[in-house]
Amino acid sequence: MDIRIDRLIRSKRRSVGLEITDTARLIVRAPHSLSRKRIERIVLEKRNWIERKLGEVGKKRLRVTRKNFLTGEMFYYLGRQYPLVISDGVKKPITFNDKFILSQGCRDRAKELFISFYKQKTVEITAKQAEAFAEKYKFKYEKINSTRAEKRWGSCSSKGSLNFSYRLVMAPPAVIEYVVAHELAHLTHQNHSGKFWVLVDKILPAYKERRDWLKKNGFLLVL
Repeated sequence: MDIRIDRLIRSKRRSVGLEITDTARLIVRAPHSLSRKRIERIVLEKRNWIERKLGEVGKKRLRVTRKNFLTGEMFYYLGRQYPLVISDGVKKPITFNDKFILSQGCRDRAKELFISFYKQKTVEITAKQAEAFAEKYKFKYEKINSTRAEKRWGSCSSKGSLNFSYRLVMAPPAVIEYVVAHELAHLTHQNHSGKFWVLVDKILPAYKERRDWLKKNGFLLVL
């Protein structure tokens, strides 16, 4: 087989579902009862669709360039873009006030400073949202962390810790809220079964629109 399955998720679903992520990874969702060989045959049958989708993702990613951290560059924060200003007259390495202000003396570690800023804000925002959901729906989680994950927006550990990529805070608040609801639902269902999505829908009835936004625009949220 010459089409790589990057992630195989098994559940009680009845059919096979394919997804190409914004990082050009193939995710396959399949029933527990279906053999690996049968799954691979189905994937091969969908070769044309997979290759077309991978091509679309590739074109999108070519339009997104990594940051050079220069004055005038635009950076996402809570769904909007703000300019970067490099200044000699600031004491803090990086600040935000309707624009990002980076100290001239810290340009050599600009990316790390942005990641640190995003991680801090990710924890602050997701903690508030998780607390509100937990109080309403009686969820119990251990703690909230922000990670440097590039291929996933959030995760839920077996011990009940919620983890969110620093990139998440670049998305609109409503989209962040969806990812928080998604990971909270994993406290009850450690899978993506029908029951899992019913719970997500109960927590956040408008989740599909927010999930779709992330699928279509997530590739833009990079440094």
